[in-house]
Amino acid sequence: MQKELLMTPGAHAIIHDKIVVIDPRSSDCGVITGSHNLGYKASYANDENLLIVEGHRRLAEAYATHVMDIYDHYRWRWQASKWQRHHDGGEPGTAHDAEEGGGLSSDDGWQDEYFGSTRAEAERQFWL
Repeated sequence: MQKELLMTPGAHAIIHDKIVVIDPRSSDCGVITGSHNLGYKASYANDENLLIVEGHRRLAEAYATHVMDIYDHYRWRWQASKWQRHHDGGEPGTAHDAEEGGGLSSDDGWQDEYFGSTRAEAERQFWL
């Protein structure tokens, strides 16, 4: 069995999704996924796969949700690291105070930013 490559203290998981979601809220939606790197070697030298699904709205919406989930996860990690550096005496942190623990909420209020603020609404409309 091969040892895991990422054993460095403080290391983190590496995202390696290859997803293209096209207009997920329409009947003309599309999802492109697979191991293909969308480059020359993937097409002519490597043994890659590529799946193109057209017109499957539920699948396109699910993939769009997955993309937003990955984005939110890493945005939270970035915010938490800024908060931690701020409280360790490093660079300035975020607007989150110590009681929020870097941005996590114990109720469903975390959803509010996706349904009301102009920036969040624009982001949501972009994806949906």
